[in-house]
Amino acid sequence: MKLLNSCSVSVIALLLYHGTVFGQAQPEDDNHLSAELRIQSKVVDKPGNSPDSEIKNEAQTEYNAAVNGARIAEFYRFNLDYELRETRYNEGSQDNDGYWDGDASGTLSNSNGLYLINATHSRRRLITNPGGLTSIISNSESRDILTIQPIARKKVGAANTFSLAFNFADIRLERSNSNDSQRKGADFAYLRHVSPTRQLTFKISERVIDYNTSDFGDYETTSYTLRLSSLRRLFQYHIEYGVSQVSPTLDEQYSQSTLDFNLTANIGTGQLVFNATKEVSDSSQGNSNSSFFSSDVTFDNATTERTQIDRRTAGLNLRHKLGCLRCSFDFSFGIDELKGISNALSDSRQTVSSLNFNYQLSHRLSWLIDSRTTRNRFDSGLVSARPDSKSKITRTELTFHANNGFEFAATYELENASQTGQDENSTNTIGVSVAYTYN
Repeated sequence: MKLLNSCSVSVIALLLYHGTVFGQAQPEDDNHLSAELRIQSKVVDKPGNSPDSEIKNEAQTEYNAAVNGARIAEFYRFNLDYELRETRYNEGSQDNDGYWDGDASGTLSNSNGLYLINATHSRRRLITNPGGLTSIISNSESRDILTIQPIARKKVGAANTFSLAFNFADIRLERSNSNDSQRKGADFAYLRHVSPTRQLTFKISERVIDYNTSDFGDYETTSYTLRLSSLRRLFQYHIEYGVSQVSPTLDEQYSQSTLDFNLTANIGTGQLVFNATKEVSDSSQGNSNSSFFSSDVTFDNATTERTQIDRRTAGLNLRHKLGCLRCSFDFSFGIDELKGISNALSDSRQTVSSLNFNYQLSHRLSWLIDSRTTRNRFDSGLVSARPDSKSKITRTELTFHANNGFEFAATYELENASQTGQDENSTNTIGVSVAYTYN
């Protein structure tokens, strides 16, 4: 499933940088709706996450429901992608529990596309202790981000567009509500088409960030950015550089440089994506629910203390057919570095690597193997800092695709998690599942 100086997923940037005009009709092929129901029965060893637990093996039943869809018409577009997961623990190693996550977005426009209103919602599951197993429901937190953004645009000639956007965002965490916040602001942008394939955009952004429980951690930002973007037949890129002036309510004003770079290139039967960012974030916004690192094994250290954060990330993703019509290969590597501006306990460095291989054995039978490794290092050097940790999940799955939307799968998964000074936690899972997909 899959939902910078503000938590708002800046839709105005997508509109301006990619030249989208919502006042025009869209192809019917963009409209779709699919839903999936899945039941999985599995056996898990050491489900209590403790070597001393009396429960050595436990049968568990997992129920999944997912929906994905899009509706695009002349004056509006709507997208959604959500999943709900509920697990029953037969031996009581955990309380029966579940979670849901996903994204939704909607846009309304007038007939010429110059007046828009965008709304987005995203929900992500975060790991609270990177040294613990991700299968432990209590080792997680959920963050909801809701944004609303009205936009007005004015075209001057064929090459110039001015726009003004107002932003409102509400961020809520399911358990640590001390980091709930709201933010309001505005963006003014000027876009210039410098050639048929290149655009130059200058933007001024203002944000006011208020935590819900107290004014400790509140701050304001004023940002100035310049972006060059290009779209070619085999590749596209954008590079943005800027400066943010940050004014904390209870601290001194300071300035931070920002960077946003992305390159997407088609390589034969594959695709290469590289991105790098440097941004001002905070303990409520975290990674905005939209980064390379949003997954079940993500640890977003930003949720643990209230502070502004200097966040630096880099990610590489390669997808390729490897000269094989029946197989596909996916490799990703990323670094996420956080430096707490007013609290050194937030300093951390996370590296994530994943490898995915899928082989189509026949028309109906496919085999998948994937592995994901996450390392977290905490650099503050303080006695109270978290210990370094490592997590690795390896999974293989054999799937039979039957008629009429049904599929049957057998899965084996091994998860290992460890942290400095403690024994490694590990668990093995064997399961079978049946799923039905409606398209």
